[in-house]
Amino acid sequence: MRAAAESVDAVAELIKRVPQQQATPEAARGFMRDLGLETEKLSFTFRPPEVVRLAGSHAAGAVARPDVAADLLVRLPKECFHEKDFLNHRYHAKRCLYLCVVEKNLRCSKLIRKVSWSTLQDETRKPVLHVYLDGVNLPTPKYNCSILEDMFLEENADFMSSTFANWKALQEALVLVKRYLTMFTQLNHICILVATSKVWAKGLVIQSMKKRTVTKEDIATCLKTFDVAIFDISGHVNLVFRMTKSAFLELQDEAACALSCLDKCRDGGLEELFMTKVDFGAKFDSCLRINLKGNSKVSALSYCVDDESWRILEKDVQSLLQRGLTDRTKMIRVLWRSTPSEWKIVEGFSEFGSSPLLVGMMVSLEKSFRLVDIGPNPENRIEAIKFRKFWGEKAELRRFKDGNIAESTVWECQSWEKHTIIKRIADYVLMKHLLLQKDDLIHVVDQLDFCLLVDGQDPVSSSGALLEAFDTIAKQLRLLDDVPLKISTVQPLDATFRHTSVFPPEPHPLAYGTNSQRLPKCAATCIKSLEVMIQLEGSGNWPLDPVAMEKTKAAFLLKIGESLEDQGMFVSASEDEVNVLRSGYSFLLKIFHERGLVLQKPVGDDKTQSALSEDKMLFQRSQHSSMINGLHGRYQVYGPIVRLAKRWISAHLFSSFISEEAVELVVAYIFLKPFPFHAPSRVAGFLRFLPLLSSFDWTFSPMVIDINNDFTLKDEKEINVPKWIAAYAKSSAELLTNLTLHGQSGEYTWECLFRTPMSNYDAVILLHQEKLCCPHHVLFPAETPDGKLVVWGKPSKDFCPYMPLNKGAVKGLHDAREKLLVNFDPTTYFLRDLKCAFSKTFKLWYGSIEGDAVGLTWENPKKRGREEADETAPEPTAILKEVGDVGKGLVRGVYLVKAPKFQ
Repeated sequence: MRAAAESVDAVAELIKRVPQQQATPEAARGFMRDLGLETEKLSFTFRPPEVVRLAGSHAAGAVARPDVAADLLVRLPKECFHEKDFLNHRYHAKRCLYLCVVEKNLRCSKLIRKVSWSTLQDETRKPVLHVYLDGVNLPTPKYNCSILEDMFLEENADFMSSTFANWKALQEALVLVKRYLTMFTQLNHICILVATSKVWAKGLVIQSMKKRTVTKEDIATCLKTFDVAIFDISGHVNLVFRMTKSAFLELQDEAACALSCLDKCRDGGLEELFMTKVDFGAKFDSCLRINLKGNSKVSALSYCVDDESWRILEKDVQSLLQRGLTDRTKMIRVLWRSTPSEWKIVEGFSEFGSSPLLVGMMVSLEKSFRLVDIGPNPENRIEAIKFRKFWGEKAELRRFKDGNIAESTVWECQSWEKHTIIKRIADYVLMKHLLLQKDDLIHVVDQLDFCLLVDGQDPVSSSGALLEAFDTIAKQLRLLDDVPLKISTVQPLDATFRHTSVFPPEPHPLAYGTNSQRLPKCAATCIKSLEVMIQLEGSGNWPLDPVAMEKTKAAFLLKIGESLEDQGMFVSASEDEVNVLRSGYSFLLKIFHERGLVLQKPVGDDKTQSALSEDKMLFQRSQHSSMINGLHGRYQVYGPIVRLAKRWISAHLFSSFISEEAVELVVAYIFLKPFPFHAPSRVAGFLRFLPLLSSFDWTFSPMVIDINNDFTLKDEKEINVPKWIAAYAKSSAELLTNLTLHGQSGEYTWECLFRTPMSNYDAVILLHQEKLCCPHHVLFPAETPDGKLVVWGKPSKDFCPYMPLNKGAVKGLHDAREKLLVNFDPTTYFLRDLKCAFSKTFKLWYGSIEGDAVGLTWENPKKRGREEADETAPEPTAILKEVGDVGKGLVRGVYLVKAPKFQ
């Protein structure tokens, strides 16, 4: 603080020492030109300032990082002005010229590293200096406030200093509001005042009642001109005369959200409110960037009016979007940072407004997917004409099912595209009324859809057929009457049924009933089986011996499969599993018995232990599926966010360290504990998922959601893996934020979010893409790593992901089904074999969603024990050759990127 005070004193002293000299308009000719002023009469004799003093947060003792700039007030001598200089922007012109002289002299000082120009609260006619050490216009209320604000700066600064000087609690509350620290009682009062108080409709006056000079008539007059009114200590200045209604509504929403957080969160919401960064892209469900540079509507407006051109455009955009989107949005915030980052005052305002206008929208998730907007009845001619004028060719007269005839707009699309309706409406309205081109509008809504599509379609569109197929087989299972015990419960466990599978399976032509049907020319060789848990009705005859119980369950499954086969279904059955093909899908049946949760595990019997742990896993997955389904019922956008998160985890080869269920729980966290935000939408939800991974305190507070207290010490040792995931998440979050606010730049594109660098691994295995189970799910083919090629392998001729079904290739449906591989994935078996053979040699990094690359990182033998460490470690090239042998026919190449450090 002492260093800061010394710096402030040094700058203040430099300003005081500026010598008397002539101030001429040439120093700011562009500024004068854009103000529309004649420069001949603006010259004056510069005199040193009467007062240079500290103000703002530093003076109040309430400095909060990261904004530690000190405000210096400079009182201009009266001799610099004429009596009528408050008219026609002459005050603003002389104010600017005075600062030009100060700037010129500061630049000559060796103490000053940099001096730059900016504006006060983004008002172009009131420039300010940032100093770094190392036609006749009539006066209007806003114009007057612009001058009055400077006139009463000192008086308000005195009031602030005297008020805060001996009021410690108020100082702490101010720091809290600005930097989010502590003192929740004061914050609570402030939030209640902002969020719920009725005082805003009447205006707020800082003056005490005894000294009040502001009348009710003054307040009423002020509120006719301004959206919000807070009178300063003098009673002459509305401190928030620049604040728009939308900005104030956002402030009230933030305060209401903070109140809810204080009430619901542990530790008073300390972490949520005060330690979570709120980015524009993460806060709003939908973000829109509008390029207005060169737009005729902007160039036709004046810079120096009460509402400058960018403020007028903000209001126009706000009005158009509110009218077009109606109740589809809860809040629309339009923001245009018009001041260039590197502004030279001599150039005037020519570069102002070159940055894009930003729009943030909070979406009503219940109403935003609506396909039809109903307008006025045609009998109401005036409203109907207004409706048609606004919507143009999109307006149409329709008769609805209830017999009502009304003007309307229709936004037809497929069910998986409904999240783009907001974008389509916004684009249409702005292009029509603001004369914009499509390239001028960048709406961040569907930029990440590419990683969830197959052949341009989202496979989630076929989920309806899957649910119908499951309902059918579930009903048939419950109606089976030739099984000793009736089936009481049928519950799907696969992620597809809880809407969180990245690629829900599409109907397979060979997975229908035994009846003959027309076959396509080609079909996938493999079909994924979807796990289904069934429970039988209670019985006291179940064996108590664990082995006997597992045999009994297997016998039941075989009998169930036999019964279903008799009903015309295709069944693939063995003692280990029963797969039923029905209505285009394959279902893997599992029997759960509650007794398996309590039976003692016999020592040394690995198979029985595995079977008993399966009952526990089935129970956990059942509980998990029920919870996630309930969450998806409350938040329809939960599923798409999880799918994006899983795609990201897989793309960066983290699937071996974080399960699908874990990803679902982490995403659930941002819905169940959304503060300081509201529940998110698609891209915003993914943008919140990434910072949660990167900033959560995994070291000391691991995010554990453990239903049955099965968290072991072995699990705790994996705590370092989330740190690597966190680093990737932080990088991706920063990129996604930048893409949302600024767009693509050079090599940094939306696709980069799902590309992972191969240089981070010690070795890389590349697989033949044409030998993967679902090669069309590969997002990006892996690039050849920069390393030594140790193994190069040819593709196998024994497996092909697609099989021909034409007459020459198969004899019929039965022959084709004999070639169908149920629940087979060559990559899965390859990884399983590697884990068995090299579990102590290296760690595997892979993606569960059809990646064609696997990363390896060497394990340090010192961590395995002294005996193993003393053994001579084999050469890495020899190990990698063995890896190639294990994956012969699937492995395309094995590359050594880094030799083990411990060799």
